[in-house]
Amino acid sequence: MLYGTASPIAMMTFPERIGVITAITQSSLGLGLCIGPPIGSVLIPLGGYKTPFIAVALVEFLVYLASIAILPSRGSEQNKSKFRASSYIKFIFKFSTMSVVIPGAAITCISGVRDTAYSLYFTDVLGIDSETVGYLFIANSVAFLLTCPLVGLVVELGFGPFLIVFCQLTVPLNALGFFLPKYFPKLQSIPWSLTLLFLNGFFAASMMNPIYLILEKVALKEGLRDRNQIKTIVASTFNLIYCVGLTIGSFLIGGYLNDQVGFYYMSLSYTGLLTITAIWHLAFLYQNNFIRRLFYDTHFESDDIEFEDKSEKDDEKEENSLISRSNMTDLILLSLTRSEYLQR
Repeated sequence: MLYGTASPIAMMTFPERIGVITAITQSSLGLGLCIGPPIGSVLIPLGGYKTPFIAVALVEFLVYLASIAILPSRGSEQNKSKFRASSYIKFIFKFSTMSVVIPGAAITCISGVRDTAYSLYFTDVLGIDSETVGYLFIANSVAFLLTCPLVGLVVELGFGPFLIVFCQLTVPLNALGFFLPKYFPKLQSIPWSLTLLFLNGFFAASMMNPIYLILEKVALKEGLRDRNQIKTIVASTFNLIYCVGLTIGSFLIGGYLNDQVGFYYMSLSYTGLLTITAIWHLAFLYQNNFIRRLFYDTHFESDDIEFEDKSEKDDEKEENSLISRSNMTDLILLSLTRSEYLQR
């Protein structure tokens, strides 16, 4: 809910810096994942398991008060999006949108698989206690945090599509890395696993920012022209990608599939999923000529329409004024023709 509403506000406020806005929001997510485990480990001994939740509630309440004071409210009626829920659903199920959503969700499955399957792998196979595993997972969050600002710069320079191509070609190899220890026991080690976790964070951060750019281009391609509609629908779809990936990764891949076939073959299956979706996504980008330098649009047709409406209103006011003067002139002439002085 926060991301789907806050992002459009920020992006419409700074339309020329959308790459940076997305980088900031993604970096904030990475920062929270980094500082969460240390803070939680400090708070739990102080007051039990309730303490972290109380702390989070307090922080959220302070953020709520700050939001009321900071977020703009003027012009909300004029800037209100006219996009209906039915139109949003139609947009989601268009083939072009699904060609971005499904490959993006496949990569964000990494987060769900990490929380379920990778944690069990570290404890059961590598013999690490659960508390230490929580700290080791920070490697994933640190990579995410450090990569996001750099990716924002790359996207603003127009190289986002090339970054997507690089990630789609290499991320299946990273997933395959968790399968390799089955046949190469020397790779069954903490350094190798930490390296893969770090790369997971890198790939997740590298994909999410440029995917927002591609989604915006898809929205324009599908005929959307209103700035508010595009920002709202793209932010919501972007949020949907992460949520779907996290859910499928946790329950289906890292949960059910891991229980049925074991960790190594689960990793191999996930590699196959990433390979198929990567081919699909790259073919879509190539077919639509998106594999080139792309930039965020800062000008939309709705801006021209608003300008034209304003000009039309000004012209209408002037025309009404002329009509009023014309009517007054006719009235005066009519009065004069009926007067005795004009007849004389």
